[in-house]
Amino acid sequence: MKRNKYGCLNFWVALCLIFFLMPGSVMAQNGNKVQQQEEINKLVTAVLEKSRIPSAAITVIRGTEIDYLSEGFMDYSGSIKTNEQSLFLLGSTTKAFTALAILLLEDQGKLSLSDPVSHYIPWFTATYQGETIAPEDLTIADCLYQTSGYTNDERKYPSPTVEMTLAENIRNLSNRELALAPGQQFSYANTNYNLLGLIIEVVSKQDYQRFMKEQILQPMGLTQTDCYSNQIKENNALVPGTKLYFGNATRFETPAIKGLVPAGYLISNSIDMGRWLQIQMGIIEISPQFTRIIKKSHTANPASIVDENTFYAGGWFIDAFNEVIYHSGGTPNYSAKITMKPSDGIGVCVLTNLNASANTNDLADNILLMLEDKETTLYQHDIWYLIDVIFSTVTFISILLTGVLMAKLLIINTQIKNNYRRKTLINRKRSLWIIMAGLWLIISAAIIIILPVIFKSDWLLMRLWAPVSLYCGVVMLSIFSLLLFSTALISAKYPKG
Repeated sequence: MKRNKYGCLNFWVALCLIFFLMPGSVMAQNGNKVQQQEEINKLVTAVLEKSRIPSAAITVIRGTEIDYLSEGFMDYSGSIKTNEQSLFLLGSTTKAFTALAILLLEDQGKLSLSDPVSHYIPWFTATYQGETIAPEDLTIADCLYQTSGYTNDERKYPSPTVEMTLAENIRNLSNRELALAPGQQFSYANTNYNLLGLIIEVVSKQDYQRFMKEQILQPMGLTQTDCYSNQIKENNALVPGTKLYFGNATRFETPAIKGLVPAGYLISNSIDMGRWLQIQMGIIEISPQFTRIIKKSHTANPASIVDENTFYAGGWFIDAFNEVIYHSGGTPNYSAKITMKPSDGIGVCVLTNLNASANTNDLADNILLMLEDKETTLYQHDIWYLIDVIFSTVTFISILLTGVLMAKLLIINTQIKNNYRRKTLINRKRSLWIIMAGLWLIISAAIIIILPVIFKSDWLLMRLWAPVSLYCGVVMLSIFSLLLFSTALISAKYPKG
Protein backbone atom coordinates (compact mmCIF):
# COMPACT_ATOMS: atom_id res chain seq x y z
CA MET A 1 0.00 0.00 0.00
CA LYS A 2 1.45 3.36 -1.07
CA ARG A 3 1.41 6.09 1.60
CA ASN A 4 0.38 9.73 0.76
CA LYS A 5 3.46 11.93 1.30
CA TYR A 6 1.15 14.73 2.51
CA GLY A 7 -0.67 12.53 5.00
CA CYS A 8 1.48 13.51 7.94
CA LEU A 9 1.20 17.24 7.09
CA ASN A 10 -2.60 17.01 6.74
CA PHE A 11 -2.82 15.35 10.14
CA TRP A 12 -0.86 18.12 11.87
CA VAL A 13 -2.83 20.85 10.08
CA ALA A 14 -6.11 19.27 11.21
CA LEU A 15 -4.83 18.95 14.77
CA CYS A 16 -3.80 22.62 14.84
CA LEU A 17 -7.21 23.71 13.53
CA ILE A 18 -8.94 21.71 16.26
CA PHE A 19 -6.57 23.14 18.89
CA PHE A 20 -7.11 26.77 17.86
CA LEU A 21 -10.72 26.76 16.65
CA MET A 22 -12.46 24.62 19.30
CA PRO A 23 -11.59 26.90 22.25
CA GLY A 24 -12.87 29.84 20.19
CA SER A 25 -16.13 28.03 19.56
CA VAL A 26 -16.52 27.17 23.25
CA MET A 27 -15.73 30.77 24.20
CA ALA A 28 -18.34 32.01 21.73
CA GLN A 29 -20.94 29.68 23.21
CA ASN A 30 -20.06 30.78 26.74
CA GLY A 31 -20.15 34.40 25.61
CA ASN A 32 -23.64 33.92 24.16
CA LYS A 33 -24.81 32.29 27.37
CA VAL A 34 -23.41 35.14 29.50
CA GLN A 35 -25.08 37.73 27.25
CA GLN A 36 -28.34 35.79 27.33
CA GLN A 37 -28.18 35.58 31.12
CA GLU A 38 -27.62 39.33 31.35
CA GLU A 39 -30.66 39.94 29.16
CA ILE A 40 -32.73 37.62 31.36
CA ASN A 41 -31.55 39.48 34.46
CA LYS A 42 -32.57 42.83 32.94
CA LEU A 43 -35.98 41.44 31.95
CA VAL A 44 -36.63 40.09 35.44
CA THR A 45 -35.62 43.34 37.12
CA ALA A 46 -37.82 45.39 34.79
CA VAL A 47 -40.88 43.16 35.21
CA LEU A 48 -40.63 43.02 38.99
CA GLU A 49 -40.24 46.78 39.30
CA LYS A 50 -43.20 47.52 36.99
CA SER A 51 -45.52 44.92 38.52
CA ARG A 52 -44.53 45.63 42.16
CA ILE A 53 -43.66 41.95 42.72
CA PRO A 54 -41.41 42.00 45.83
CA SER A 55 -39.53 38.74 45.26
CA ALA A 56 -39.00 36.09 42.61
CA ALA A 57 -37.10 32.82 42.43
CA ILE A 58 -36.36 31.66 38.90
CA THR A 59 -34.98 28.40 37.56
CA VAL A 60 -33.61 28.17 34.03
CA ILE A 61 -32.86 24.74 32.52
CA ARG A 62 -30.52 24.18 29.58
CA GLY A 63 -30.21 20.41 29.37
CA THR A 64 -28.10 19.28 32.32
CA GLU A 65 -27.26 22.88 33.27
CA ILE A 66 -29.35 24.74 35.85
CA ASP A 67 -29.16 28.47 36.50
CA TYR A 68 -30.84 30.10 39.49
CA LEU A 69 -31.87 33.72 39.66
CA SER A 70 -33.39 35.37 42.73
CA GLU A 71 -34.55 38.94 43.12
CA GLY A 72 -35.76 40.94 46.12
CA PHE A 73 -37.04 44.52 46.17
CA MET A 74 -37.87 47.02 48.87
CA ASP A 75 -41.33 46.64 50.41
CA TYR A 76 -43.02 46.43 53.81
CA SER A 77 -40.05 44.81 55.56
CA GLY A 78 -37.12 46.08 53.54
CA SER A 79 -35.34 44.01 50.94
CA ILE A 80 -36.48 40.39 50.88
CA LYS A 81 -33.46 38.21 50.25
CA THR A 82 -34.36 35.09 48.32
CA ASN A 83 -32.22 32.29 46.91
CA GLU A 84 -32.67 28.89 45.31
CA GLN A 85 -33.72 27.41 48.67
CA SER A 86 -36.47 29.98 49.37
CA LEU A 87 -39.91 28.37 49.56
CA PHE A 88 -42.98 29.62 47.67
CA LEU A 89 -46.53 28.34 47.17
CA LEU A 90 -46.91 26.58 43.81
CA GLY A 91 -50.57 27.37 43.17
CA SER A 92 -52.15 25.26 40.44
CA THR A 93 -48.81 23.90 39.25
CA THR A 94 -49.58 21.51 42.13
CA LYS A 95 -52.04 19.76 39.80
CA ALA A 96 -49.23 18.00 37.89
CA PHE A 97 -48.20 16.31 41.16
CA THR A 98 -51.76 15.25 42.01
CA ALA A 99 -52.23 13.93 38.47
CA LEU A 100 -49.01 11.92 38.77
CA ALA A 101 -50.29 10.36 42.01
CA ILE A 102 -53.49 9.24 40.25
CA LEU A 103 -51.50 7.81 37.32
CA LEU A 104 -49.22 5.98 39.77
CA LEU A 105 -52.23 4.34 41.45
CA GLU A 106 -53.53 3.38 38.01
CA ASP A 107 -50.15 1.93 37.04
CA GLN A 108 -50.20 -0.09 40.26
CA GLY A 109 -53.60 -1.50 39.29
CA LYS A 110 -55.41 0.12 42.21
CA LEU A 111 -57.80 2.16 40.08
CA SER A 112 -58.76 2.87 36.49
CA LEU A 113 -59.29 6.27 34.91
CA SER A 114 -62.60 5.00 33.55
CA ASP A 115 -63.87 4.25 37.06
CA PRO A 116 -66.78 6.40 38.28
CA VAL A 117 -65.89 8.88 41.02
CA SER A 118 -68.74 7.41 43.09
CA HIS A 119 -66.97 4.02 43.10
CA TYR A 120 -64.51 5.52 45.59
CA ILE A 121 -66.75 8.23 47.09
CA PRO A 122 -70.20 6.51 47.22
CA TRP A 123 -71.99 9.48 48.79
CA PHE A 124 -70.82 11.94 46.14
CA THR A 125 -73.33 12.90 43.46
CA ALA A 126 -73.81 15.65 40.88
CA THR A 127 -76.77 16.97 38.93
CA TYR A 128 -77.13 18.33 35.43
CA GLN A 129 -80.15 20.24 34.16
CA GLY A 130 -82.00 19.44 37.36
CA GLU A 131 -81.45 15.66 37.31
CA THR A 132 -78.94 13.49 39.15
CA ILE A 133 -76.39 12.15 36.66
CA ALA A 134 -75.69 8.42 36.36
CA PRO A 135 -72.60 7.38 38.41
CA GLU A 136 -70.76 6.15 35.31
CA ASP A 137 -71.10 9.58 33.67
CA LEU A 138 -68.62 11.24 36.04
CA THR A 139 -65.28 9.42 35.93
CA ILE A 140 -61.77 9.87 37.30
CA ALA A 141 -60.66 10.73 33.76
CA ASP A 142 -63.22 13.56 33.64
CA CYS A 143 -61.62 15.08 36.73
CA LEU A 144 -58.05 14.47 35.56
CA TYR A 145 -58.59 16.02 32.13
CA GLN A 146 -60.94 18.80 33.32
CA THR A 147 -64.04 17.59 31.45
CA SER A 148 -66.29 16.95 34.47
CA GLY A 149 -68.57 19.95 33.90
CA TYR A 150 -67.46 21.85 37.01
CA THR A 151 -66.14 25.41 36.70
CA ASN A 152 -64.26 27.80 38.99
CA ASP A 153 -67.41 29.82 39.69
CA GLU A 154 -67.19 30.33 43.44
CA ARG A 155 -70.89 31.13 43.66
CA LYS A 156 -71.75 27.62 42.51
CA TYR A 157 -68.79 25.72 43.92
CA PRO A 158 -67.54 27.62 46.98
CA SER A 159 -64.08 27.11 48.42
CA PRO A 160 -63.86 25.35 51.79
CA THR A 161 -63.66 27.22 55.07
CA VAL A 162 -60.49 27.12 57.17
CA GLU A 163 -61.63 24.28 59.43
CA MET A 164 -62.77 21.96 56.59
CA THR A 165 -60.89 18.78 55.74
CA LEU A 166 -60.58 17.53 52.17
CA ALA A 167 -63.50 15.12 52.69
CA GLU A 168 -65.66 17.88 54.21
CA ASN A 169 -64.91 20.16 51.27
CA ILE A 170 -66.00 17.49 48.78
CA ARG A 171 -69.11 16.68 50.84
CA ASN A 172 -70.03 20.37 50.71
CA LEU A 173 -69.82 20.22 46.88
CA SER A 174 -71.86 17.03 46.53
CA ASN A 175 -75.17 17.15 44.63
CA ARG A 176 -74.44 20.53 43.06
CA GLU A 177 -75.49 21.42 39.53
CA LEU A 178 -72.84 20.94 36.83
CA ALA A 179 -72.34 23.82 34.41
CA LEU A 180 -71.71 21.41 31.51
CA ALA A 181 -72.49 17.81 30.67
CA PRO A 182 -69.68 15.51 31.94
CA GLY A 183 -67.10 14.27 29.43
CA GLN A 184 -68.09 16.71 26.69
CA GLN A 185 -65.68 19.61 26.84
CA PHE A 186 -62.82 21.23 28.74
CA SER A 187 -63.72 23.42 31.70
CA TYR A 188 -60.97 24.21 34.19
CA ALA A 189 -61.98 23.75 37.84
CA ASN A 190 -60.13 23.25 41.12
CA THR A 191 -62.96 20.99 42.28
CA ASN A 192 -61.74 18.31 39.86
CA TYR A 193 -58.33 18.01 41.50
CA ASN A 194 -59.66 18.22 45.04
CA LEU A 195 -61.88 15.27 44.11
CA LEU A 196 -58.78 13.44 42.85
CA GLY A 197 -57.04 14.23 46.14
CA LEU A 198 -59.82 12.55 48.12
CA ILE A 199 -59.75 9.53 45.79
CA ILE A 200 -56.00 9.25 46.46
CA GLU A 201 -56.74 9.19 50.20
CA VAL A 202 -59.49 6.56 49.85
CA VAL A 203 -57.47 4.23 47.59
CA SER A 204 -54.15 4.55 49.43
CA LYS A 205 -55.68 4.64 52.93
CA GLN A 206 -53.29 7.52 53.68
CA ASP A 207 -53.85 11.23 53.92
CA TYR A 208 -52.88 13.20 50.83
CA GLN A 209 -49.77 14.77 52.37
CA ARG A 210 -48.28 11.48 53.55
CA PHE A 211 -49.00 9.69 50.26
CA MET A 212 -47.44 12.48 48.21
CA LYS A 213 -44.35 12.55 50.38
CA GLU A 214 -43.78 8.79 50.49
CA GLN A 215 -44.95 7.76 47.02
CA ILE A 216 -44.23 10.76 44.77
CA LEU A 217 -41.88 13.39 46.21
CA GLN A 218 -39.25 11.32 48.03
CA PRO A 219 -38.86 8.67 45.28
CA MET A 220 -38.14 11.47 42.79
CA GLY A 221 -35.70 13.23 45.10
CA LEU A 222 -37.92 16.28 45.68
CA THR A 223 -36.99 16.56 49.33
CA GLN A 224 -37.85 20.24 49.79
CA THR A 225 -41.37 20.04 48.34
CA ASP A 226 -44.32 19.54 50.69
CA CYS A 227 -47.95 20.41 51.38
CA TYR A 228 -48.76 23.82 52.82
CA SER A 229 -49.80 23.32 56.45
CA ASN A 230 -50.34 25.28 59.64
CA GLN A 231 -46.97 24.08 60.94
CA ILE A 232 -45.19 25.50 57.88
CA LYS A 233 -47.19 28.73 58.25
CA GLU A 234 -46.34 29.07 61.96
CA ASN A 235 -42.64 28.37 61.32
CA ASN A 236 -42.48 31.21 58.77
CA ALA A 237 -40.77 28.81 56.37
CA LEU A 238 -42.17 30.53 53.28
CA VAL A 239 -41.08 33.75 51.65
CA PRO A 240 -43.86 36.07 52.93
CA GLY A 241 -46.81 36.35 50.57
CA THR A 242 -48.09 39.80 49.60
CA LYS A 243 -50.97 41.65 47.99
CA LEU A 244 -51.25 45.10 46.44
CA TYR A 245 -52.02 48.02 48.73
CA PHE A 246 -52.34 51.42 47.03
CA GLY A 247 -49.48 50.90 44.59
CA ASN A 248 -47.23 48.79 46.81
CA ALA A 249 -47.05 45.17 47.95
CA THR A 250 -47.83 44.58 51.60
CA ARG A 251 -47.49 41.38 53.62
CA PHE A 252 -50.57 39.18 53.41
CA GLU A 253 -50.90 35.66 54.82
CA THR A 254 -53.58 33.11 54.02
CA PRO A 255 -54.65 30.19 56.21
CA ALA A 256 -53.65 26.61 55.46
CA ILE A 257 -56.78 24.76 54.30
CA LYS A 258 -56.48 20.99 53.81
CA GLY A 259 -59.48 20.96 51.52
CA LEU A 260 -57.60 22.97 48.89
CA VAL A 261 -54.14 21.36 48.87
CA PRO A 262 -54.47 18.87 45.96
CA ALA A 263 -55.57 21.60 43.55
CA GLY A 264 -53.04 24.28 44.42
CA TYR A 265 -51.20 24.30 47.74
CA LEU A 266 -47.90 22.46 47.51
CA ILE A 267 -44.79 24.45 48.42
CA SER A 268 -41.34 24.20 46.85
CA ASN A 269 -38.21 26.06 45.83
CA SER A 270 -35.98 26.59 42.81
CA ILE A 271 -33.77 23.58 43.54
CA ASP A 272 -36.64 21.10 43.54
CA MET A 273 -38.34 22.85 40.63
CA GLY A 274 -35.13 22.52 38.62
CA ARG A 275 -35.06 18.79 39.31
CA TRP A 276 -38.81 18.53 38.61
CA LEU A 277 -38.32 20.17 35.21
CA GLN A 278 -35.40 17.90 34.33
CA ILE A 279 -37.44 14.85 35.38
CA GLN A 280 -40.33 15.98 33.21
CA MET A 281 -38.03 16.41 30.20
CA GLY A 282 -36.26 13.07 30.69
CA ILE A 283 -32.90 14.68 31.47
CA ILE A 284 -32.58 12.98 34.88
CA GLU A 285 -32.86 9.21 34.98
CA ILE A 286 -35.68 7.91 37.17
CA SER A 287 -37.45 4.57 37.60
CA PRO A 288 -39.13 3.01 34.53
CA GLN A 289 -42.49 3.31 36.30
CA PHE A 290 -42.18 7.06 36.85
CA THR A 291 -40.85 7.52 33.31
CA ARG A 292 -43.93 5.72 32.04
CA ILE A 293 -46.50 7.67 34.03
CA ILE A 294 -44.82 11.03 33.37
CA LYS A 295 -45.03 10.33 29.66
CA LYS A 296 -48.73 9.55 30.10
CA SER A 297 -49.25 12.80 32.03
CA HIS A 298 -47.99 14.65 28.93
CA THR A 299 -50.45 12.90 26.62
CA ALA A 300 -53.18 15.34 25.66
CA ASN A 301 -56.79 14.29 26.06
CA PRO A 302 -58.61 14.77 22.70
CA ALA A 303 -61.79 15.99 24.45
CA SER A 304 -59.89 18.60 26.50
CA ILE A 305 -59.60 21.25 23.79
CA VAL A 306 -58.46 24.55 25.29
CA ASP A 307 -58.00 26.33 21.98
CA GLU A 308 -56.99 25.53 18.40
CA ASN A 309 -53.49 24.33 19.35
CA THR A 310 -53.75 23.63 23.08
CA PHE A 311 -55.06 20.61 24.99
CA TYR A 312 -55.13 19.58 28.64
CA ALA A 313 -53.34 16.47 29.83
CA GLY A 314 -52.55 15.16 33.33
CA GLY A 315 -52.05 18.45 35.16
CA TRP A 316 -50.38 20.07 32.14
CA PHE A 317 -51.41 22.24 29.20
CA ILE A 318 -49.99 20.92 25.93
CA ASP A 319 -49.24 23.49 23.23
CA ALA A 320 -48.99 21.17 20.22
CA PHE A 321 -48.01 23.91 17.77
CA ASN A 322 -45.03 25.24 19.75
CA GLU A 323 -44.22 21.87 21.38
CA VAL A 324 -44.43 23.51 24.80
CA ILE A 325 -45.75 21.93 28.01
CA TYR A 326 -46.79 24.35 30.74
CA HIS A 327 -48.98 25.20 33.70
CA SER A 328 -49.47 28.35 35.74
CA GLY A 329 -50.67 28.82 39.27
CA GLY A 330 -51.95 31.55 41.54
CA THR A 331 -53.11 31.96 45.12
CA PRO A 332 -54.24 35.18 46.84
CA ASN A 333 -50.59 35.99 47.64
CA TYR A 334 -48.33 33.97 45.28
CA SER A 335 -47.98 33.20 41.56
CA ALA A 336 -46.09 30.49 39.65
CA LYS A 337 -45.45 29.37 36.09
CA ILE A 338 -43.65 26.27 34.81
CA THR A 339 -42.99 26.00 31.08
CA MET A 340 -40.74 23.70 29.09
CA LYS A 341 -39.83 22.51 25.63
CA PRO A 342 -38.61 18.91 26.01
CA SER A 343 -37.48 18.63 22.36
CA ASP A 344 -34.89 21.38 23.02
CA GLY A 345 -34.15 20.42 26.63
CA ILE A 346 -35.04 23.88 27.93
CA GLY A 347 -37.39 24.89 30.71
CA VAL A 348 -38.25 27.72 33.09
CA CYS A 349 -39.91 27.98 36.48
CA VAL A 350 -40.85 31.37 37.95
CA LEU A 351 -42.07 31.62 41.56
CA THR A 352 -43.24 34.99 42.94
CA ASN A 353 -44.79 36.21 46.19
CA LEU A 354 -47.60 38.37 44.76
CA ASN A 355 -50.87 37.48 43.10
CA ALA A 356 -49.74 38.76 39.69
CA SER A 357 -50.31 35.74 37.48
CA ALA A 358 -50.25 37.60 34.16
CA ASN A 359 -46.83 39.10 34.90
CA THR A 360 -45.43 35.84 36.28
CA ASN A 361 -46.72 33.91 33.25
CA ASP A 362 -45.33 36.41 30.75
CA LEU A 363 -41.96 36.47 32.53
CA ALA A 364 -41.63 32.67 32.30
CA ASP A 365 -42.80 32.62 28.67
CA ASN A 366 -40.40 35.39 27.66
CA ILE A 367 -37.43 33.71 29.33
CA LEU A 368 -38.25 30.55 27.37
CA LEU A 369 -38.40 32.64 24.17
CA MET A 370 -34.98 34.09 25.02
CA LEU A 371 -33.57 30.58 25.42
CA GLU A 372 -34.84 29.90 21.90
CA ASP A 373 -33.35 33.19 20.63
CA LYS A 374 -36.84 34.42 19.75
CA GLU A 375 -38.40 37.86 20.13
CA THR A 376 -40.09 38.50 23.47
CA THR A 377 -43.56 39.99 24.00
CA LEU A 378 -44.29 43.46 25.39
CA TYR A 379 -45.03 43.98 29.07
CA GLN A 380 -48.68 44.21 30.11
CA HIS A 381 -49.98 44.92 33.60
CA ASP A 382 -51.82 42.23 35.54
CA ILE A 383 -55.56 42.79 36.06
CA TRP A 384 -55.12 43.24 39.83
CA TYR A 385 -52.49 45.93 39.24
CA LEU A 386 -54.93 47.84 37.02
CA ILE A 387 -57.71 47.45 39.58
CA ASP A 388 -55.37 48.73 42.29
CA VAL A 389 -54.55 51.82 40.20
CA ILE A 390 -58.22 52.48 39.35
CA PHE A 391 -59.61 52.04 42.86
CA SER A 392 -56.70 53.81 44.55
CA THR A 393 -57.65 56.81 42.40
CA VAL A 394 -61.35 56.32 43.20
CA THR A 395 -60.54 56.16 46.92
CA PHE A 396 -58.54 59.38 47.04
CA ILE A 397 -60.98 61.34 44.84
CA SER A 398 -63.96 60.06 46.87
CA ILE A 399 -62.27 61.06 50.14
CA LEU A 400 -61.63 64.55 48.78
CA LEU A 401 -65.16 65.01 47.43
CA THR A 402 -66.70 63.50 50.56
CA GLY A 403 -64.85 66.11 52.62
CA VAL A 404 -66.20 68.86 50.37
CA LEU A 405 -69.78 67.52 50.67
CA MET A 406 -69.56 67.20 54.46
CA ALA A 407 -68.42 70.80 54.70
CA LYS A 408 -71.28 71.86 52.40
CA LEU A 409 -73.83 69.95 54.50
CA LEU A 410 -72.58 71.65 57.65
CA ILE A 411 -72.98 75.05 55.96
CA ILE A 412 -76.49 74.15 54.73
CA ASN A 413 -77.47 72.96 58.22
CA THR A 414 -76.24 76.25 59.73
CA GLN A 415 -78.11 78.25 57.10
CA ILE A 416 -81.35 76.32 57.80
CA LYS A 417 -81.02 77.05 61.53
CA ASN A 418 -80.50 80.73 60.77
CA ASN A 419 -83.54 80.79 58.46
CA TYR A 420 -81.32 81.66 55.50
CA ARG A 421 -82.75 78.55 53.84
CA ARG A 422 -86.44 77.69 54.10
CA LYS A 423 -88.35 74.63 53.05
CA THR A 424 -90.18 75.05 49.72
CA LEU A 425 -91.68 72.91 46.99
CA ILE A 426 -89.09 71.29 44.73
CA ASN A 427 -89.16 72.91 41.29
CA ARG A 428 -88.18 71.31 37.97
CA LYS A 429 -84.61 72.62 37.94
CA ARG A 430 -83.83 71.40 41.45
CA SER A 431 -85.47 68.03 40.82
CA LEU A 432 -83.06 67.54 37.92
CA TRP A 433 -80.11 67.68 40.36
CA ILE A 434 -81.83 65.09 42.55
CA ILE A 435 -82.31 62.78 39.54
CA MET A 436 -78.65 63.15 38.51
CA ALA A 437 -77.44 62.45 42.05
CA GLY A 438 -79.82 59.47 42.20
CA LEU A 439 -78.43 58.10 38.94
CA TRP A 440 -74.91 58.35 40.34
CA LEU A 441 -76.07 56.47 43.45
CA ILE A 442 -77.54 53.74 41.23
CA ILE A 443 -74.27 53.50 39.27
CA SER A 444 -72.34 53.07 42.53
CA ALA A 445 -74.74 50.33 43.65
CA ALA A 446 -74.40 48.64 40.24
CA ILE A 447 -70.61 48.50 40.67
CA ILE A 448 -71.07 46.68 43.98
CA ILE A 449 -73.38 44.16 42.29
CA ILE A 450 -71.50 43.73 39.00
CA LEU A 451 -67.93 43.24 40.25
CA PRO A 452 -68.59 39.88 41.98
CA VAL A 453 -70.43 38.71 38.85
CA ILE A 454 -67.43 39.59 36.65
CA PHE A 455 -65.04 37.67 38.91
CA LYS A 456 -67.52 34.82 39.53
CA SER A 457 -67.14 35.27 43.24
CA ASP A 458 -68.61 37.10 46.21
CA TRP A 459 -67.32 40.08 48.17
CA LEU A 460 -66.17 37.90 51.08
CA LEU A 461 -63.93 35.78 48.84
CA MET A 462 -62.82 38.74 46.76
CA ARG A 463 -61.39 40.16 49.97
CA LEU A 464 -58.73 37.44 49.71
CA TRP A 465 -57.82 37.98 46.06
CA ALA A 466 -58.39 41.65 45.32
CA PRO A 467 -56.14 44.58 46.27
CA VAL A 468 -57.08 46.42 49.45
CA SER A 469 -57.81 49.51 47.37
CA LEU A 470 -60.80 47.79 45.73
CA TYR A 471 -62.66 47.60 49.05
CA CYS A 472 -61.60 51.06 50.13
CA GLY A 473 -62.62 52.50 46.77
CA VAL A 474 -66.05 50.86 46.81
CA VAL A 475 -66.73 51.94 50.41
CA MET A 476 -65.63 55.53 49.83
CA LEU A 477 -67.53 55.72 46.53
CA SER A 478 -70.67 54.51 48.31
CA ILE A 479 -70.28 57.09 51.10
CA PHE A 480 -69.69 59.88 48.60
CA SER A 481 -72.70 58.79 46.48
CA LEU A 482 -75.01 58.75 49.52
CA LEU A 483 -73.76 62.17 50.65
CA LEU A 484 -74.15 63.55 47.13
CA PHE A 485 -77.76 62.37 46.96
CA SER A 486 -78.46 63.69 50.48
CA THR A 487 -76.90 67.06 49.62
CA ALA A 488 -78.92 67.34 46.38
CA LEU A 489 -82.13 66.41 48.20
CA ILE A 490 -81.64 68.84 51.13
CA SER A 491 -80.50 71.63 48.78
CA ALA A 492 -83.63 71.13 46.67
CA LYS A 493 -85.94 71.17 49.71
CA TYR A 494 -84.17 74.10 51.33
CA PRO A 495 -83.00 76.44 48.57
CA LYS A 496 -81.14 79.65 49.34
CA GLY A 497 -83.40 82.48 50.42
